[in-house]
Parts: sequence; C-alpha cells; structure tokens
Amino acid sequence: MSTATEHNKSSWSKGIAALVTLVTIVSGVIAIKDYFDHRPKYDLSGRWTIENTVERSTYSPYLNTRTSFTVAFTQNGNEFTGVGEKTAISGHAVTGHDHTPLKINGTVEGGRIHATFTEQGINRETSGVFDWAVSNQSSQWVGTFFSTAADTSGPSILRR
Repeated sequence: MSTATEHNKSSWSKGIAALVTLVTIVSGVIAIKDYFDHRPKYDLSGRWTIENTVERSTYSPYLNTRTSFTVAFTQNGNEFTGVGEKTAISGHAVTGHDHTPLKINGTVEGGRIHATFTEQGINRETSGVFDWAVSNQSSQWVGTFFSTAADTSGPSILRR
C-alpha cells in the first residue's frame, strides 16, 4: 500500500474517532442538562407538620380551631404521597381514637403544591385539598385547605 493511502486511512480513522468522541461528549452534556431540568426543585421527602386553622365551617364549634397533623412524605419526581395522623387540636395533644389517620397524594410544580387528602375519622371518612406555596427557603409552605368535614376551610401551613 502506498504511503498516501495509509495516510488517508489514518486520517479517516482519526476523524471518525474525533467525531465519536464529540458525539459522546455532546450526548453526555444533553443527558446531564435533561436530568437537572426534570429533577424536582423541592424535596418533600421526610417528616412534616401540617397546621390548619378553620375560618369557615357549616358547624360553628369548628370555627377558629387549629388542627395539627404529623405526616411522612415520600416523593417520586414531582409526585408525592404521605401518611400521618392528627396530633393536636388547638394546641392540645390528642389521645386515643382522636389520632385519626391521614393519607395525602399530591404534586409539586415550581413553588406550588397541590394535594388531595383523606382522613379516616372516628365516625366517617372525610376528604379535601391542600394548596400551598413555598416560603422560607422550602422549609415552610403556606396556603389553604378545604375539607368535607362540615365544609371547613381556611389557612394551612406545612413546615419541617
């Protein structure tokens, strides 16, 4: 084989190798960017406290009541689930059957959380929604709640 042919094959091989390397690097950069673009900005996994204050209700004894729940969230992407229980009413720890279980399902979009919940009360199951917005560097979220328990609603705080 002539030296020119060998040189052309060597140049061709080096060109292909350089192209493969470039494609590999670009693909890696795109994959890393995609990971960070789709990774949730906020991680809700772990233990949280929810405090609801009843401002509106069809049952007047509920008005101005503060109800606290302790929940543990597990997050997968922008979706999360949580389980917990009622822990206090108007600052007083609940006991016995008053520790009603709570289940939550929701999504985190930007700095907002939308979630639905069910609470297994002593006599019946109730359901509702939470809508929170981030404040205080993601360790506290503020918003509102609505529950089918006597159509209660009002402000809600989610905090670590």
